[in-house]
Amino acid sequence: ATAAAAPAAPTTAAAAEVQHEQPLGVDDVLHRAFVVALTRVEKKQLPLLLSTFYSQYLLPAAVAVGGSSDHFSIKKTKYKQLGKFIAVATGDDGSDFYGLITTTEKDKGVVSITAIDRQHAEYRRARGYVVVTADSADGGG
Repeated sequence: ATAAAAPAAPTTAAAAEVQHEQPLGVDDVLHRAFVVALTRVEKKQLPLLLSTFYSQYLLPAAVAVGGSSDHFSIKKTKYKQLGKFIAVATGDDGSDFYGLITTTEKDKGVVSITAIDRQHAEYRRARGYVVVTADSADGGG
């Protein structure tokens, strides 16, 4: 009897696909959800209060990209607060998100997104993300 041939080693694309199926860490969910949420904001909705962006765009996107119906909370991330994440994400410290959004602080702690750079590499990349719908995350029913 001859031995069966060993299965071929996965290709780079296949390995990347398998790696991509791994659950994302909470900070990774935040990063991806941030840009996915931005793709859902229309220009006519700007300026948009950061608190509104968080509740109406970021939270639903976090559930979608995380593939879980578990409640996402920014308090579970290393940033702990949305303002800190925005400051780090938009800071000129080599962040991938630098220049993606423009914000203004009208009153202390009242921050609005005033512009989104829709040509930014992270924005364009987010347009290609596959997100899990609520139906598929819950097993379809």
